[in-house]
Amino acid sequence: FFNNVTVCPCVNYKMQTRSSPSLQTLHRLAHTASIRGFEQMGKEALYKTLRENFDINRLLRAESRRTKISEYSKKRKSSQESVTVDFPNSPTTNSSSSTSSIDNNNSADSLNRVKRARISLNKVDPIMFTPIDKKHVFKFSRPNGTVVRFNIGSLVDYLISSGDFNDPETRIPFSDEDLKEIDNISRAARLNKPSVLEAKNNSASYNEAKFRRDALLGYYNHYFCVTLNNFCIHN
Repeated sequence: FFNNVTVCPCVNYKMQTRSSPSLQTLHRLAHTASIRGFEQMGKEALYKTLRENFDINRLLRAESRRTKISEYSKKRKSSQESVTVDFPNSPTTNSSSSTSSIDNNNSADSLNRVKRARISLNKVDPIMFTPIDKKHVFKFSRPNGTVVRFNIGSLVDYLISSGDFNDPETRIPFSDEDLKEIDNISRAARLNKPSVLEAKNNSASYNEAKFRRDALLGYYNHYFCVTLNNFCIHN
């Protein structure tokens, strides 16, 4: 009966068009999605690839969140910086004190690099947009070297309910080792949730469930449209 669905005459639909992002933004998204050779691709071809194969809207939302977190971190760091004054070296300064100063500078640079690495980790769960639970978290290392954290509860619920065993942001497939680690973290957290590795290996049941879910959604859409159409006619 899905072929007989009619569009309600009382509802006006408008086509919405948006210009594609800048080439620099597309390059950042392609880097996040680990697309090989994106530098040699034209803007239209790259935009089409991201839109059709990598869910560009999800990538743009992730890019926006990273930008906001980065700006917040920079503001917080600048507010905590103290004013330093450099004094000229005294005439009695020897080579050993100079060496000690260089070592201290190198140590400070190392600490700053560690702090920047810590700041680069996301503080918000990409699925539910809630703060990261540091006790029960899954860290996924992407091919481009970036690391994203997921709250284990929301990640397991997403994988089990969707039957889609890929990174929700970049569509990079989770390996069996990744799914096994997710199961181990879930058991350690005592969440009493199904195994995502077993669910992946039993994909037939998920395909059937997805078909039933899509059919039910189509039925409700048809029922809503007919009901709204009758309401408009009688009023």
